[in-house]
Amino acid sequence: MKKLLLSVVIALLSCVTTSCTIDTLELNTPAGYTALTVGMPDSRTSLGDKDANGIYAVYWSEGDQIVANGVPSASSVIGDDKKSATFLFEVGKIEAPYNLTYPYTEGSECSKDRATVVFAAEQEYMTGTFGIGYAPMYGHCGSGDNSATVKHLAGIMRLAVKGSTTLSTIEVVAEEGVALAGEFDIDCQTGDISAIEGKTTNKVTYIVEETLSTAEATTFHIAIPAGDLGVCRVILTDNAGLKMNLKWNASGVTAGVVREFKEFSFKGGASFELQAMTSIIDGLTVIDDHEGVWGYIKYDDGTPAKGVSVSDGFSVVVTNQIGFYQFKNGVDSRTKYIYYSLPSTAQVKVNSSKHYINIFKKYYSNTYRYDFTLTKIEKEEKFSLFVLADTHGARAAYLTRLSAECVPGLKVERERRGASHPCYTIICGDIVCASTSSSVTEELKQASYYMPQMLQRFDVKNTANTPTFYVMGNHDHDRAYFDNPPYSNYDEFLYHIQDAYENNFGPANYSFNRGDTHIICMRNILWPEKCIANKTSLDCYPGFTDEQYTWLKADLANVPKTNKVILCVHIPIFNYYAKDAATYKNVKNVIDAISVYNEPQIFSGHNHKNIGYKTGGQYKISHKYSSPVNEKTIVGNWGTGSTETENGFSLRCMGDGSPFGFDVYDVKGAKFTDHYFVDCTSQKCHKVNTDYVMRAYLSSDVYGGDSTGDGKVYESTTHKESHLKYFKFYDAGETQRRLHVNVFNGAPDTWTLELYINGTKAGNLTWHEGVGTAWANCSPTEIVKVKDSNGNITAEYGPFTWETDKQGDGTTINSPWYPSAANSQDWWYISYIINETRATSNQTTNGTCHHMWYYELTPTQLDYINKKKFYIKAIHKEFGVTKTYQTSKIFTKKDHNGYINYNAKNE
Repeated sequence: MKKLLLSVVIALLSCVTTSCTIDTLELNTPAGYTALTVGMPDSRTSLGDKDANGIYAVYWSEGDQIVANGVPSASSVIGDDKKSATFLFEVGKIEAPYNLTYPYTEGSECSKDRATVVFAAEQEYMTGTFGIGYAPMYGHCGSGDNSATVKHLAGIMRLAVKGSTTLSTIEVVAEEGVALAGEFDIDCQTGDISAIEGKTTNKVTYIVEETLSTAEATTFHIAIPAGDLGVCRVILTDNAGLKMNLKWNASGVTAGVVREFKEFSFKGGASFELQAMTSIIDGLTVIDDHEGVWGYIKYDDGTPAKGVSVSDGFSVVVTNQIGFYQFKNGVDSRTKYIYYSLPSTAQVKVNSSKHYINIFKKYYSNTYRYDFTLTKIEKEEKFSLFVLADTHGARAAYLTRLSAECVPGLKVERERRGASHPCYTIICGDIVCASTSSSVTEELKQASYYMPQMLQRFDVKNTANTPTFYVMGNHDHDRAYFDNPPYSNYDEFLYHIQDAYENNFGPANYSFNRGDTHIICMRNILWPEKCIANKTSLDCYPGFTDEQYTWLKADLANVPKTNKVILCVHIPIFNYYAKDAATYKNVKNVIDAISVYNEPQIFSGHNHKNIGYKTGGQYKISHKYSSPVNEKTIVGNWGTGSTETENGFSLRCMGDGSPFGFDVYDVKGAKFTDHYFVDCTSQKCHKVNTDYVMRAYLSSDVYGGDSTGDGKVYESTTHKESHLKYFKFYDAGETQRRLHVNVFNGAPDTWTLELYINGTKAGNLTWHEGVGTAWANCSPTEIVKVKDSNGNITAEYGPFTWETDKQGDGTTINSPWYPSAANSQDWWYISYIINETRATSNQTTNGTCHHMWYYELTPTQLDYINKKKFYIKAIHKEFGVTKTYQTSKIFTKKDHNGYINYNAKNE
């Protein structure tokens, strides 16, 4: 006796699991027989009852026979749970490999090389199921293999009919030449079926002979072949000969799918079209049949996610009451993803392997259905946003610095709030640093290596479970699109310049909801059409394409006007509201679109400064909401700040003197409740506490020279001069020195600075409107004359002579760089950059500071300050919260090393 156990997995009703584990049914095989055990984990040959989750079970049935290589099984043994069956074959009748078919039909052909099945042209009604044997299946098992997958070849129509008559037949009739019944060949490699010429018919007759009820619908299940069946007629006939004609667009019948049409009543002589259908879930797949691109969004408890915006990147549709959405006319030909706007009642999920926010699925032109499952949460009443920009992760040293300073800073701030308080990070662009040189190899590496690296750095595992959302910056692409654009059409260029970003981070224009706040992330970068090739990412300006603006309007259409709206972009747009609309496309339109919402806010980066603006009108620095829209640009330039010098990793600040860090916004419902700035770098390098919010300077001090205090000075023949640069703050003369205070996150209407001399308040400091003067080089013999508005000379400076022969080479060090007019630049910081790192770019060394205050000191007051008998009180009032900070420290050039330069290699 030869005993063979072959476990065959039958996948009915769209079982899409990649593997199934089947318990083999043990039995004593009769002498002279071979046993094939067929397991069915999710599918059976007859339809069972719907369970609590709306899933129809399908079972093996007594009397079922399968065919192996054309040989029918002798008998079958059905398991108690009906989930497995064992089929017996006489020894010698079959040998591997096996082509398996179901059901057995006399005369059907099946061998090692060919398999055929028969779809019944005449089917009989069975209560609550399709008839046994009416839904063919096929499988293949190779030599030496003990398992196979058997899958459905038929789809099932499920009609629910009421009435007061006896229904005689239901006929499904396709167009001439379309096969609905008869014999079909099976491709043994793919399992695809094809009608055998002369042996098929375009009609299925379903024999009913069942009396209908007006109280409860009777269900009928009709099996038809999978494939494109075109437009079919469905004809119901009662025993009096009255007919009801229906039309059904059967352009995509799916194997293993039960199509459940909406209930209707039989009316003789009536005619209508079968279109509306409800959904059945078969465990993994929502079942339906629709035009265009569509799907369902549901929570993991099975409830529908209604009112959720879904996008193809160009248009937006909204899920209905059952969580269904549909792009009825299909999606744009350039669509990369189908994605949704995360609702406030769903958890933010992060892809565990790619580290991005998991709100999208890749679009394929031959796939029409995209379902999403959300994890339900209670809408967050309170949450926090950590906003940063311009990480520029583009070298190993930059990544080291981000990992050593920025990521821990986010983690500390998140842990300070407790595990139950939700926090989210937003990076407002320039995540990496492509297109700053002509090296294609290096620039392509930005996308292939550094973008995934940045995703890993800011993964929730490193940030104490703080998900990170990304915005595309002008550096977040690859250079090939500039030097060798694959698109001749400019609009196509503007779209496909996003490819590298979108391939790593997901859609460039998307939104999500937390609490009663709607947050939008958009690319707002344009390039001049005439200079794409051989240019860099710096040849850009703010704007939105018409397609982006259309998308934004559609996205906002699903947002209540009472909600707060936050727009996250890269390039600031505050000063472009009233500028040339043809160049700065749709800037005004976008600002107007969000201005109708509750306390609208814009976050941006790009300029590497910490500034607050009003938009929607005249430029003005402000945090108040008397203007329709407020914009906050976030301090950045992390990567640029990783310059490796003899003393380690330098450049610890931005162009306006702000330390590297991020803004924190606490949110309740649709309102901000608190806002402050977190300095990462200084806390890390010398353990400064969170009260480090400002630096105070005296205009009488000179900055530059031996910035490290170790006797070393740095010179470069490639620099503007071969000796050191010295800088001073502006003052009005020897008799009227100034106290300057840089408040890193300062704004004139939310901060008040008070000076106390010898225990008594001397007065308030004056905010200095952001003014830059460039470097005013005063030669050794030049006398700088300061004039008032009437042309009268009010002060004279010079000539200047400094330490001689500092280098030991006979060179006299002189030529201080001195501001010839009042300005708000942070000369303490600029002096360090020039001498220590030799960085001379405008954005890092000549950045105008928009948060500088000053006080005109009398000689007596200056004397008290030099004796350290003073303190400065900085009072911050914003969103109903008052915080007071105090300092009595004057920063000198000796503080460069402690507050800017530290050796990251010692961490």
